[in-house]
Amino acid sequence: MRILIDALGAPPSSGGMRMYTDELLRAWIETYPDDELHVVGYDYLAPLADRATVHLRPEGTRSRILGQWWDAGRLARRHRVDALISLSSVVSPLMPRDRRVCTVHDWRHRRRPEEYSRAVLAYRRSWEWSVAHSGAVAVISEKTDAETRRFVPGARTALVPNGRDAARHWGTPAPAEIARPYVLTFGHFVNKRPGLVIDALAGAADLAGHDLVVLGARGEVADGLRESPGGRALGERLHLPGFVEDDRYRSLVAHAACVVMASTDEGFGLPVAEANFFGIPCVVTDDGGLVEIHGDRVIGVEPTPTDLAAGIGRALAADLARLTPGPDETWAATARRMRELCRPR
Repeated sequence: MRILIDALGAPPSSGGMRMYTDELLRAWIETYPDDELHVVGYDYLAPLADRATVHLRPEGTRSRILGQWWDAGRLARRHRVDALISLSSVVSPLMPRDRRVCTVHDWRHRRRPEEYSRAVLAYRRSWEWSVAHSGAVAVISEKTDAETRRFVPGARTALVPNGRDAARHWGTPAPAEIARPYVLTFGHFVNKRPGLVIDALAGAADLAGHDLVVLGARGEVADGLRESPGGRALGERLHLPGFVEDDRYRSLVAHAACVVMASTDEGFGLPVAEANFFGIPCVVTDDGGLVEIHGDRVIGVEPTPTDLAAGIGRALAADLARLTPGPDETWAATARRMRELCRPR
């Protein structure tokens, strides 16, 4: 099969979107080595050039918008692919409808519009047209499926869950460079609510033996977290490394005492699956959808510093075993389901 995959919706600093792209492409290439795969995206995809035809594009909002709506479609037609798959909600209309697939991860801009600028909200309204006019819409969880049907009635959705075995190829990550036990959370987008986690640790005497690592927060955001009352209370216990290289990320996840996701909304939450793989407890706030998605694989709490601190305390006292993903919970299964959407309908 000849496929073009549009990864322009996953720039290098997109967090979960980039992780999704990396894992799906890896699994596709491993599972279907005879496919002729074209990928349009950014520089981090260059190492795939020996196993796929990679079409690199510059980063930037304008480049991404034009690339997704027009350039990907022109490339797909030029290379006469059987299907065009976008790994985000926008897929070029230059391909016939029955040969284009888009992917919906979440509808946070509809559920939490206050977290976005007017310009972003205006652009994201175009997502609904793309989803409504795609031949197939891959949705990454039952939660995302229900929301897609709510916001775009009549969308041709198909459940294509994320894999839970990304850490299978991590090997044994090197020990993290942090000497004390630590809690790991995220701060690369406003919906991650790192300030809530900072306040939880800062106000809990029984967590004084643990540091806090906030991944992804940079610049003014990181400065604001460090200078917040909770950040000043934590002092040297607060680590803000920003975005880190893959090896360091894996070390920080694999050796964490607890992973916390305090998000206002998530479509899946890949770090939950990574924590589960290593038997690391994961605490989530119960207003973001992660309890609905992961069930008893997480500890759900109210989104307050007091409740979050109590949940982290329970998690640290838990004795968890590694959760081995089943055969239908792998990225190979994700690639298979996605590929099935490329068949003529």
